[in-house]
Amino acid sequence: AVAVVRPRWYRMETVKQTIFLATKALMLAGCGRPQDRLQHARDLALAGHYKTALLEARAILLTLRDEQGDKVDSVRRGTLKLAGDLCAVYLDDPRCAAAEYRELVKRYPTAPEAFEARERLGDLDVRIGDVKGAIEAWRDQVANRRQHETTHERPLERFQQERALLRPLPAIPFDTDEVVPAVVSPH
Repeated sequence: AVAVVRPRWYRMETVKQTIFLATKALMLAGCGRPQDRLQHARDLALAGHYKTALLEARAILLTLRDEQGDKVDSVRRGTLKLAGDLCAVYLDDPRCAAAEYRELVKRYPTAPEAFEARERLGDLDVRIGDVKGAIEAWRDQVANRRQHETTHERPLERFQQERALLRPLPAIPFDTDEVVPAVVSPH
């Protein structure tokens, strides 16, 4: 192994640059359009400042919170995807990535970003030992996308058609417990 020795001033410049970018991200956290802030987070990621980019992405999500609208949804989808990609690819944190991708899939199940997130979730769930998550990923990626043998339709498309016809669940859960005494022979 070859050790690379860098001069002290080089390390200080790197620290100064990181502090500058972090300060800039914090200054932008409270101001600016969400689209511009998302682009800034992407620029930070491209510059190799992955943690700072993730912090900026999370600041954007906090700012957006419960806002609604097409532009807001577009920014939120992009931000969740960026945060998941940063955690999965660059920061090697599968739990963080899975959380970001699950939020994206939960909020926007039919968005193109959600389909990409579903594909990555299966691998991430296997890495972190989440069997239930891996099975859900298989269901979403394989089972719900292939044509059903009886209906000759894809289950996901059929569900989208029938969703409007479904009735909401009752406010009080139905009691399914029925206790019946039984006499059992010892033999």
